[in-house]
Amino acid sequence: MLWKLFSSTRDLSRLEEIGRVLLRYGFESLVKKLGLIKIIQRAGRVLNKEDLLKNAELSTPERVCRAFEDLGPSFVKLGQLLSTRVEMLPPDWIQAFEKLQDEVAPVPFASLLSQLEEELDQPINELFPHIDPQPLAAGSIAQVHGATLPNGTNVVLKIRRPGIQKVVEADLRLLHRLAELIDEEVPELRPFHPKEVIRQFERSLRAELDLGREAENAIRIRQGLKGMAGILIPNFYVEWSGPSLNVQDRIFGIPGRQVEEARQAGLDLPKMAQIGAKAVLKMILEVGLFHADPHGGNIFFLEGNKIALIDFGMVGRLSESRRKEVIDFLYGLVSSDSHLVSETLIDWADESQIEPEKLIPDIEGFLDTWKGRPLKDLHFGQMLSDLLQILRDHHLSLPSDLSMFFKVLLTLEGLGRSMDPGFQIIPVAKPFLERALQERLSPEALKKTSLAKGKAAFELFTGLPEDMRSLIKSARRGRLRFHLQSEDLKSLTKSLSEASNRLTIGLILAAMIIGTSILASFGEGGIGLSPRFLGSTAFISTLIFGSWILISIHRSRK
Repeated sequence: MLWKLFSSTRDLSRLEEIGRVLLRYGFESLVKKLGLIKIIQRAGRVLNKEDLLKNAELSTPERVCRAFEDLGPSFVKLGQLLSTRVEMLPPDWIQAFEKLQDEVAPVPFASLLSQLEEELDQPINELFPHIDPQPLAAGSIAQVHGATLPNGTNVVLKIRRPGIQKVVEADLRLLHRLAELIDEEVPELRPFHPKEVIRQFERSLRAELDLGREAENAIRIRQGLKGMAGILIPNFYVEWSGPSLNVQDRIFGIPGRQVEEARQAGLDLPKMAQIGAKAVLKMILEVGLFHADPHGGNIFFLEGNKIALIDFGMVGRLSESRRKEVIDFLYGLVSSDSHLVSETLIDWADESQIEPEKLIPDIEGFLDTWKGRPLKDLHFGQMLSDLLQILRDHHLSLPSDLSMFFKVLLTLEGLGRSMDPGFQIIPVAKPFLERALQERLSPEALKKTSLAKGKAAFELFTGLPEDMRSLIKSARRGRLRFHLQSEDLKSLTKSLSEASNRLTIGLILAAMIIGTSILASFGEGGIGLSPRFLGSTAFISTLIFGSWILISIHRSRK
């Protein structure tokens, strides 16, 4: 459609870049299906044959990740999000996406000063007597610098990169458009739900762009873990935090990736693995807000066998009803209750894609392989991997909040095993599950549930007479309407609309052809230009436009 073409004009150079990168890594068929090959040809771009040969030796997941790295911050973030969709993508894809590093070349500190001044609206030197111009870390969205407060407290300033908002907005426009094209033109990728993935990505990326929201997340998690021994969440200064800046206490310790150094420092890593697992499970099952990326780069090992969590830009949220479902699911896994696991998964998945008569026997067979094993021998990571493979075999996907939940559990067990080879998450999780189930059956919980259901029933019955009265009135006045929705009717309506549009265009073209033919038959006029010349020019233009219409109709039939 012409309107789609015009809406893409401002992003044309970025489209060309995306097409070139995809071609460079061997995705020519995808580029053709997306219609980008013509854009590149018109731009006269030439690809390096040596690059094509070198990239052909890489696996498909590796080539996709290299392409994402070349395309910049937004696509790197997209890859990191895809690494959480463990129920959709096989392990080799997940492992490839996990290697994407959100590390970019730092920008000079002087270019960040405008962001600081905009957020603080105060003299910077008065608030932070010393700011280290050398960054502690540089990511695609923000850059981190060490600083001190007037009282000597060490803090870090997380400052959003200048201009990143415009880059992200442009990439989001294109990603939405590409997702629509992929959904329409690449049937083999539809099971991955590209439009839903991009919607989830947009929500996640916009949240990460707001550094003030990160401070709010950290404060809420800190309150939820209050009183829990061995866990440290840095203090955030909300009075100085906003969309492009947050200020937090600086953590000094051994980075989580340096496990061997922590072991040599005499820290009790098995004990710390238990502490970290309990903290994450409490966030998931009780707080409902959890750190969605608890890998080694986002934790520090501290003296006294403590663990500090940092970087709360990416978090997962679980509503109270969702937490109940998660508790049922985990308890079903631990107790080998195939009915409970199956029912929960069916509730989570898209009903239109489920075949219960095939799914339930597969889940029963999966649980049967683990049934009867001692608790210490239940390898939760392997159990989840086997279960997620069943979901992939049945082409089922999960809601985005649950994708993060599964990913966090897998990451948590991997991190725990790096600290303690004998680490098992199920023995740590079982007390949480039992406590949650007991609380659900407590007198207070039953009373609360009964009151809520009683209130809903009372409102339904008291409102029923008025609803019936309104229904009868509408029927008497001839205003009673029924709304039916059918996918077949939608398709028929769309086809009729397209046919009527083409018929209208055909009539207009016919009229233009007749009009220009009449104009071309006249002789010279007195207006300076020959009517015959004007008519011939208009006739040729009409033929070109008509040919374009015919070609588009032919392609749509194909």
